Amino acid sequence: MKWKPDWPEAAERLTALWRGEPLDRACIAIRAPRDGGVPPPAPTAEARWLDPDWLLKDVRATLANTWWGGEAVPSYLRTVQAAGKIVHISVPAANVEPLVKSLDRRLLMLDTYCRTVAEGEALLASLQRWG
Repeated sequence: MKWKPDWPEAAERLTALWRGEPLDRACIAIRAPRDGGVPPPAPTAEARWLDPDWLLKDVRATLANTWWGGEAVPSYLRTVQAAGKIVHISVPAANVEPLVKSLDRRLLMLDTYCRTVAEGEALLASLQRWG
C-alpha cells in the first residue's frame, strides 16, 4: 500500500481484532502530519466542495502528507465501521493509556491524532509497554 508500508502487520493485527484473538497490544489508528505536510487551502468555499480538480489535489496531498501509524488505513474520509463486540473510541492521545490498561485489548480499537510523527511513534511504543 503506497502510503502504508507496514500494511501487512496492520492487516494481521486488524484481522486478529475482528476475530477476537489475542493481540500483542491494543489496536490504534494514529494520524499525524508529515513534515511540511499541509495541503493548500481551497481557492473558494465553493471549490472545497464542488471543484473536482481541487478536490483531487487535496485528496492526493492529504494522503501523501499524513503518517498513518498503527492500524490507521490511508483514507480521505475518516469513517470507521465497527460491528459486534468491538469498541471503537476516538480519543485524544493523552487519554489512551487508561483505556488500554482497563479494557480488553481484544475488543478495543482506538483512533487518535498526534501533532507529529515522533509523538505518534512514541505512543505506539508506549502501547507495546502497556500491554
